[in-house]
Amino acid sequence: MGFNSGVFNSGLDIGKSYYVATANPAPDHPALQGDIDADLVVVGGGCTGLSAALHAAERGLKVVLLEGGKVGWGASGRNGGQIIPGLRKGAKGLVKVFGRERARALFDLALEARGLVLDLIECHAIDCDLRLTGHLAGAVNGSDLRDLEEEVECLASVMNFHDVEVLSAEQARAMVNTPYHGAMYEKLGGHMHPLNYTLGLARAAAAAGVTIHEFGGAAAGAGTCCPGFDGQGLGPGQACRAGGRCAAPGARAARQQPHHAGRQLHRRDRAAG
Repeated sequence: MGFNSGVFNSGLDIGKSYYVATANPAPDHPALQGDIDADLVVVGGGCTGLSAALHAAERGLKVVLLEGGKVGWGASGRNGGQIIPGLRKGAKGLVKVFGRERARALFDLALEARGLVLDLIECHAIDCDLRLTGHLAGAVNGSDLRDLEEEVECLASVMNFHDVEVLSAEQARAMVNTPYHGAMYEKLGGHMHPLNYTLGLARAAAAAGVTIHEFGGAAAGAGTCCPGFDGQGLGPGQACRAGGRCAAPGARAARQQPHHAGRQLHRRDRAAG
């Protein structure tokens, strides 16, 4: 996995990470040369963009994916790799902010996303060290334990989620050698190698017919583009003829390019021109 230090996301120093050191071999994808003809152009080579490209190609679309740097060379390839049911905010927090109905919809969406990831890993034989060994949140004091008990109750009563239980101090100690007051254990939790998962998505997308271009630059050039695509990743004089666009630039690109804020996944279907 070579990497040009002068391209997009190079400042993240991901080359020094454990995940890069243990990454599966993966091909480099050529930079874009010439013009693009496609049914759909996907901007961004992280999990969102690769999954979108893969699913579109499986439905018969001619798909081109443009990545400003290296596939997986951002949050998709350097996150914690945790597969935990729900969202970062717990069930009680979701209900407090969004109300019971909306909180349940968000929680169900997160569970659906977990299922999709596992399906993709199985369907495409992605080698990413998947381990579904559960997730344990320890209580360091009695107050923490009461909070976890309330969380489990909310998961059951509002989210209809029952693959979780409260552990006593002795039960928790049997799972991890830490003197917790107790714990919350979610059976559906797990972990994977995020970079190898992302590279596996890229391999599956390429096998499905997606054309991937890396090192396209983070900013748009002076390309001549169809109305469904804004020129992201094109060089001067390059043209795009596409029927649709999916923007999946990631948080870092959104900060660098304010016009992406609030629309990290966007597609407009148009007749291919």
